[in-house]
Amino acid sequence: MTKSGEMTIRDKLRLRYWTWRIQRAGLFDSAYFAAQTGLNLRSDRDAIRHCLAGAVQTTSTVHPLIEPSWIAYQSVNSDWFVALFRDRALSSSGPLFRAVRGRRSLAAELNQFLKSDSSSVSALRSCQGQETDGALEQARDELTRVAETFWEQDARSRRRNPTDWDVAGEQRFLATLDPAVEPVSTGTPLVSVIMPTFNRASLIGAAIKSVRQQTVRSWELIIVDDGSTDDTAALLAGLQGEDARIRLVSQANAGVSAARNNGIAHAAGRYIAFLDSDNVWTPDFLRASLAELQAQEASGSYSAVEIQLDGGEREYLGAPAERQDLLDGRNLVDLNALIVLREILVAEGGFDTGLRRWVDYDLVLRLLRDHELVYVPMIGVLYDHRASAGDRITTSESPLWRLVVLEKNLLDWVKIDRELGSRVTGRTSVLIRTRRQWAQTLATIESLLQLGGDADVEIVVMDTASPRAETAILTAAFLGDRRVRIQRTATDVRRPTALNLAFAESTGDVIVIGESGVLAVADWIGSAREAARVIAGGRPASIYATGAMPVAEFSARHGFTPMPDGDLSGESLVLRDGVSA
Repeated sequence: MTKSGEMTIRDKLRLRYWTWRIQRAGLFDSAYFAAQTGLNLRSDRDAIRHCLAGAVQTTSTVHPLIEPSWIAYQSVNSDWFVALFRDRALSSSGPLFRAVRGRRSLAAELNQFLKSDSSSVSALRSCQGQETDGALEQARDELTRVAETFWEQDARSRRRNPTDWDVAGEQRFLATLDPAVEPVSTGTPLVSVIMPTFNRASLIGAAIKSVRQQTVRSWELIIVDDGSTDDTAALLAGLQGEDARIRLVSQANAGVSAARNNGIAHAAGRYIAFLDSDNVWTPDFLRASLAELQAQEASGSYSAVEIQLDGGEREYLGAPAERQDLLDGRNLVDLNALIVLREILVAEGGFDTGLRRWVDYDLVLRLLRDHELVYVPMIGVLYDHRASAGDRITTSESPLWRLVVLEKNLLDWVKIDRELGSRVTGRTSVLIRTRRQWAQTLATIESLLQLGGDADVEIVVMDTASPRAETAILTAAFLGDRRVRIQRTATDVRRPTALNLAFAESTGDVIVIGESGVLAVADWIGSAREAARVIAGGRPASIYATGAMPVAEFSARHGFTPMPDGDLSGESLVLRDGVSA
């Protein structure tokens, strides 16, 4: 490689040679490659080169029986594909295939195995020296499912805001709108616009002006003053005199969520829209949004947002999205671009006042659970995100609040509590969070199973947004073993949330909190169940002496808090009532 990272002629020739070797050995599975990447390249050679050129930790692989990370962990060779052909000490290409010791390379062993009638193979040779339950095709199907899930999650989590906008497309869309979106005047506004404000007298004027300039006239603007101490009240009093559609609601300082809820309570419109005092709407925002809402008979809609950045740069937020897009990636629905039927908003309970950040994300996730929000392909909101724009919640509150919102919308503790009676008596469930440490996690699971004997045990592993190989290796290593379940989140949730999610997937009546790299001790199950019995007898202080407790105790406390006080990493384990590790 050159200093700039470009390939030299020698690098290219070397890559071409090893591509030929892998293809000639029959070690490329095109369908499996496509499942991992979503790519449809011109040729198998292009696809193989794609795998060989990638970093070993994040690369796609050429075949479900070959894992680059697994090979790199065992071999002294710098390149996994070289080791596959030349490292005679290398005994396995992944969790599912161990070579019969001979003088041939591992690649040759794989080639011979794959040339056999693989559809009739009743078992694969595993790295543990045991037969893996299921034929090659069954293993391939399961690993393909894992690969497809990873690719879908990765695509959602990597989604970024574009830096250009289809202006012509927006104009074509606006030209198709039905101009008759307003009803005959009945004295009742069609839309109630809720605008909370706190000490924004110098900014709020532009936001109000953008509402008054809307091409739809049937609106009311409810400005909720959240206890401002500047000139906000005087400014708003003057504006009320100019436009009777502007209403002022004053309250003692209670936060933006409480202010919005207060505004909703005073709203008379059929639809509710939101505009913060430091944002502005484009003139056709209400008209376009209402036209789409009525045309598609949807519960709500949202448009795109133009975000002004430092240095004159701009990016654009907004795209058609489903609930899973928001859970796995980012919030694509900005609150200032949202319009919702008032009755639905009220039924959802408005904003959660217990959240100090990501309240719009929480509301949108709840709305999308049961309702459709249509995307309006126009720039409806202009947002100044430059450093000079002033203080915002996004810069003054911890980003860990997103994890609080995620967990709230991923876990239903009422349902979990209700289903406690269906858990299996005598089964011990081990919960493990892993991220980028498959080898340590593998060792922990093996020790738990080995020392667990014939006891009824299950191990639920929650992989939090690791590279593809992490989930693939762990899944393959325990393929067919019903005691082990590997789950993956698209977001790097912290340990408390990961363990809560694992708990929701578990089925035992006693849980044990495991940790990657920590090996089990003799009679660990007996010790754990005895500790759980003691806790059930009323002494929960001993919970972390063994890391075990009864499920009823854990569920009653609703697991670990996703954002422990004073822990900026979000990794400490603290039960919601304050009992800590």
